Amino acid sequence: MEDKRVQKTKKTLRNTMLDLLESKDFEDISVTELCEQAQISRITFYSHYSDKYELINDLFENIINDTTAFYYAMERENNPAHDPVESYCNLLECILDICYNKLPVFANTGRRDSYLIYSTYQYIMKYVRIVMEKASEKLRPKFPVDKTTSFICNGILGYVNICLSEKNSPDAIRCEVRDLLRSLISSDVLFYQD
Repeated sequence: MEDKRVQKTKKTLRNTMLDLLESKDFEDISVTELCEQAQISRITFYSHYSDKYELINDLFENIINDTTAFYYAMERENNPAHDPVESYCNLLECILDICYNKLPVFANTGRRDSYLIYSTYQYIMKYVRIVMEKASEKLRPKFPVDKTTSFICNGILGYVNICLSEKNSPDAIRCEVRDLLRSLISSDVLFYQD
């Protein structure tokens, strides 16, 4: 277990990174700027992280840990029968939570912050794959899990991106995407229906 001072410093750096991401691309944020904004010395920064990439990965790990806890709480609350379609909808809710509440980079669809977008996508893919493998006990995918996972993730993120560019409200987007995902998974397009 990390010392409370270390935890506090890391949390400050993660929050400062999130604040900076609201107005700048990840590639344009320097360690010097990050330290100045966080009011932490560069020596302190480098005693915790080797570079800003290690910091952003730590940030992602924290987001994924929080999101995992949120997912399992949703599963306990509204999916006690372990319906795989409902599991996917709960997962979608978690992905939308990441896009709207955890990573400000998604709020501005005009940005093309390649490292951050790519990293977020990789974390989401990993997370969706875990749920898909669990759900495959009841829903048998017609295609390899990696391809189906990629199809679902690209489709959801693309749909959300277009909705954001149209300035649709987060609640409207949630409803639309949830209905779309439920229809897709309940159909025989991606899964065999027994």
